[in-house]
Amino acid sequence: MKKIYLQYLEQYKGFGINDEAISELEEKEIIPELVLDDEAYNRLYVPTPQPGAPVIGFLMGREKGYYSADWNYVRALAKTGAYIRFLTYEAPVSQFMGCNALVLPGGAFASPEDFYTDPKQYDGPSPRCNAYLQLIKSAECRHIPMLGICAGAQMIGAMFGLKMYRDQSYLDSNINHKTKSSYAHKVNILANTPLRDIIGASWVWTNSRHNESMVSDDSQSELKFYAFAEDGVPEAWGSAERKILCIQWHPEDEATLGNKAMQAIYNWVAKAAEQ
Repeated sequence: MKKIYLQYLEQYKGFGINDEAISELEEKEIIPELVLDDEAYNRLYVPTPQPGAPVIGFLMGREKGYYSADWNYVRALAKTGAYIRFLTYEAPVSQFMGCNALVLPGGAFASPEDFYTDPKQYDGPSPRCNAYLQLIKSAECRHIPMLGICAGAQMIGAMFGLKMYRDQSYLDSNINHKTKSSYAHKVNILANTPLRDIIGASWVWTNSRHNESMVSDDSQSELKFYAFAEDGVPEAWGSAERKILCIQWHPEDEATLGNKAMQAIYNWVAKAAEQ
């Protein structure tokens, strides 16, 4: 792999690289190791990682000719002290080799039809969806810890046997699960779950930016639900044995502002990567 440093992209409020640079590397059969330089850590107000720190693989989003990673995601991960290696859709598994943990972020893309309660005709996954699927399989086979956020959480859950609803129309609820509010609704965290230990509280207020959601039945899955909104929508799930944690909301938004409970979710994946 060839080490390539991401640039700060003002238009995306994050760090990234353009498609043209990735395509040139691909033509030369070079696998890029996409990382942050010292200037980026200074911009993030976070020290550079110490030698021997774990390496966390993070799948970037892609739009308008750029791969990018939002500021809040990057800062929450950088604050853990881990190295971050950014992954693209072209060769995600090859880029992921050598990483000690995987973080799959949210995003808008179609999931495989068999993930839903009402599957329809399906032409196959998009490049972004396919990257999620490949990375989950790779992490599972290598017993590598995974943290999924929003759509990333749904993808991991469905890969382990949970089912999804396409939208919120099935709900008889006054909770808006797709809103720009920073404090959209309350989430109750079940006792004796890893998430209760991580956050150290029985409930939290969270943001909420999802339309699809998980069916509240984990009987056919290795993963178990950890938390629910007050209308019964699952908000977190995972497996202590497999070191998997899935969060339906976006904890990075508050973590980057100093919320210790939300930062603890990202600290968890760094600690799991060290074990």
